[in-house]
Parts: sequence; C-alpha cells; structure tokens
Amino acid sequence: MPDAQRPTPDKEPASRQNGSGGLWRGIGHSVSGQLIYLLTQSGVMIALAHMRGIESVGHLGLALGIATPVFMLAHFGLRTGIATEDPDSRSFDDYLRLAVIGAGLGAVASFAIGYALNGDMSVLLACVIAMKMAESISKLCHGAFQRAGRMDWVSGSLILRGGLTLVFFVLSLWAGMPTDLAFVVQALVWTGLLVGFDLPRARRAESGSTAPRRPLWPLVKDNLPLALSACLIALMIALPRFFLDSLMGLAAVGIYTAVSQIYQAGSMVVDAVNQAILSQFASWRRAKRSGATHSPLGRTVTLLLTAATVASVGGIAVVVLAGEPILRIAFGAETADQGRALLLIMSLALVARVYSVVPQGIIQADRRFWTYFTLQATSLVLMAAILPVAIGARALDGAGMAMLIVAGYRLLFACLSAIRSGRKGGPA
Repeated sequence: MPDAQRPTPDKEPASRQNGSGGLWRGIGHSVSGQLIYLLTQSGVMIALAHMRGIESVGHLGLALGIATPVFMLAHFGLRTGIATEDPDSRSFDDYLRLAVIGAGLGAVASFAIGYALNGDMSVLLACVIAMKMAESISKLCHGAFQRAGRMDWVSGSLILRGGLTLVFFVLSLWAGMPTDLAFVVQALVWTGLLVGFDLPRARRAESGSTAPRRPLWPLVKDNLPLALSACLIALMIALPRFFLDSLMGLAAVGIYTAVSQIYQAGSMVVDAVNQAILSQFASWRRAKRSGATHSPLGRTVTLLLTAATVASVGGIAVVVLAGEPILRIAFGAETADQGRALLLIMSLALVARVYSVVPQGIIQADRRFWTYFTLQATSLVLMAAILPVAIGARALDGAGMAMLIVAGYRLLFACLSAIRSGRKGGPA
C-alpha cells in the first residue's frame, strides 16, 4: 500500500473514524433512536396495562426476567466485541455464525428454564423467546454499524422496530386478539426488520473487511467475560421481580415493572451513548499504542459529564414535579399511589447509572473485559444480599432502595477501575 494511502497511527480510515459525521453526531443518532424506541416500548407497556390489566404487565415482566439473562449470555458479548476489535482481524461472518448458534442455544435454554419454573406462561415465553432471537442477531448487526461509524443505521433500525411494534401491537389488542397472539405479531415484526434492514446493511458496513474466516472458539473465549457480564446485568434487573412475585404477588411485579420503566428507559439512553463512544474510545486507544501524542479523549469526557449533570438535574425535576400525575395517567391510580416513592428512588439510581457511562466505556474500550465482569458479579451478589431484607422492610420501595445502593457501588467501582486503567497506560 502506498504511504499516502496507509492510515497513520493516530488516524483510522475515514469511513471508520467519522462515519456519519463524527462522534457527536453519532451520539445524537444513537440517543435519538433509543429515545424514540423507549417511548414506543413504554407505549406497548401502557397499552398492555390499560387493555389487559396490570397483572398482564407482571406476566410480561416475569417472561422477560427469564429470557433476557439467558439471551445476554448466549449473545457472547458479540456487539461490544465487534465494535472494539480491529476491523481486519476477524470477519463479520465469524461473528454472525456464533450469533446464530447462540440464539438457538438461548431459545432452548430459556424455554426449558421457563417451563420448569412456570408452565402456565409457556406460550407467552415462547413469543418472548422468538423476539429475543431476532434481537440478539440485530444487536450484532448494530455492532457492525458502530464499527463502521454508521450510528444513523442503528437509530433507523430502532425507530422502525419501535414504531412498527407499537402500531401492530396496539392494533392486535384493539382487534381483540389474545395477548399471546399480539406478541406473536411483535416477534414477526422484529424478525422482518432483521432480515430486511439489519443484515443487508451489516453486510454493506463490513464489505471492505479483508479478514479471513477463523475458528470460533477463540472468539468465544475472548468474549466470554462480556457474555457473563451482560447475563449478570440482566439478572440484576430481573431479581427484584422474582423476589416481589414470591413475597408480594403478581400485581406487585406489574407495578414494579411499570414504575421501573424510567430506569430501563434511562439505561437504554446511557447504553446508546456508550455504544456511540465505544468504537471511538477504542480507536483512540489503538492510536495511543501506535505512538500518537494527541487525543481528544479528555475534552470528550468533560463534555459527556457536563451533559450527564444537565440531564440528571432536569430528569429529577420532572419526576418531582410531574412523576405522580404521569404514573396515574399511564398506569392508573393504584400504580401511582403505590409507586410514588419508588419512582423517585429509581430516578436517583438512574443518576448513578448516567455518571457511570464514561468510566465503564473506558474499561470496555481498553478491552478489560474480566474487570467488567468482576463489576457485574460483585454487584449481583450485593443485590441478592440486600433485596430480601429491603423488600421485607419497605415492600416496593425496598426494591428501589436495593437498586439505588447497587447503582452507587457500580459507579464507585467503575471510576476506580478507569483511573487505574489510565495510570497503566490505557485510554484514559
């Protein structure tokens, strides 16, 4: 390759460095797509609560609590893996083969576990599993979009999925379809978008890669801590639902699932920012290893933390001033009365989650995946120890307090690890 065409150490190829217009435009695409998607998913939850009752939300929460951790493990952390790996070191086909295998294994394991725990919800669980299979492979495609700098494709995929899901789901319920059949329609929508939108664009994004096919086992081994970490995160989210179902009943699960939507929604936005910055952070790290002396990472971190502060203050103000009326309109008087304090507690937990985006992004960009796993494992142990006592003492509010304590611990751990990474020559 002539010198004029060879990428310099501190500069990735343009298509991967700038993508659809640079880091901040990528963040804008990612956040806007996730915001619209989470609004549509909240619409699905609200429609389900109004047209089928709060216990239907509880059933959905339990089905997701079973399937999501399993599919997080079976995904093998492939989205983060492909987004942070050198584009010419491994082909997209390797990742795709492993994603398909993982989706199949996840489907079998999820149904077996769910049927053993509660055979009465097997039809709903099968629908959720079909959705998760499509989502798992779509997530890999989104990682390929990230690596190519095409966060606009990620945004477009999420907006289409969310919009079409909401329309067809509400129409299905309005037409009198059984709830399970409405989720079958949702699974078909997600599968159609995978085949018609995500996979073709992932092929385009990876069309310039020269990486040969390689054995899959090294890929599994490299990404195993990511898979375990994602599984543990999903278990942390699911644990309060299982404890509430055991100690307080299905209605409490429904209320918790509805109110905790604010934490889920905010976490999706945080993840969107992390996804947008991850490939760039990894690129800056590779450049630094190659001898580059200039990196805009410090300024970027400052701007991200400033944005986090503004978003946190604004979000808490909205919850304090309008949280209860919003709950009352969306989910009814019972949820508003019992979930008022829980909403504020979950909002504070979300603030800690927002501030963790930068240190956790640095850990992942530095590919310190076992450190990331240690964070999730210790957080899960802490959550499991706190939940029974907290729920026994404060019922629904106790579940939120457990989330708040664990969120604070996660932020502290991530900050200390990111600082240590910087001292050892990592991207910080």
